Amino acid sequence: AQENLLVNDQALTGITTSSAGKYALNGLITRVFNEGRLKGWTVGGNFRWRSGGNIGYEDIFDASGNPSGVIDISKPLTGEQIWDIGAMVSYRRKLTEKIDMRVQLNVQNLPNFQDPVIVKMAYDTNAYNGTPNEIIPVIWELRRPRKYVLTTSFEF
Repeated sequence: AQENLLVNDQALTGITTSSAGKYALNGLITRVFNEGRLKGWTVGGNFRWRSGGNIGYEDIFDASGNPSGVIDISKPLTGEQIWDIGAMVSYRRKLTEKIDMRVQLNVQNLPNFQDPVIVKMAYDTNAYNGTPNEIIPVIWELRRPRKYVLTTSFEF
């Protein structure tokens, strides 16, 4: 087992093993109202997308057709893509000649995505979860539930 760990570690030299994903895209849009009935208000939204990251590797199989414990770096296992969406609304107003006040509400994870994200998969060599030597998820990451952040700031 220790020899397999060493061989796997050597095989991964120079290989990115992050479960965060290779590609990312972020977006932000805001609308500031400077006149009319909505003067002082700002609304906006944001999104974040991450491609599926590396969550493991398939093994090289031995002569009997079982996983050897030595990974095949040419066969990475990729996780699912991740989306995050948020929104904000704020109101700015002059309190005095020299003091501006801003109240802002941010909503993170607006759709309240709750499904756990798989971050590692491995072989079920003892068939605890079904078929022997099936690749199964072994580590999940919980996503933060919807979160509201209310801030007040003063500029002077």
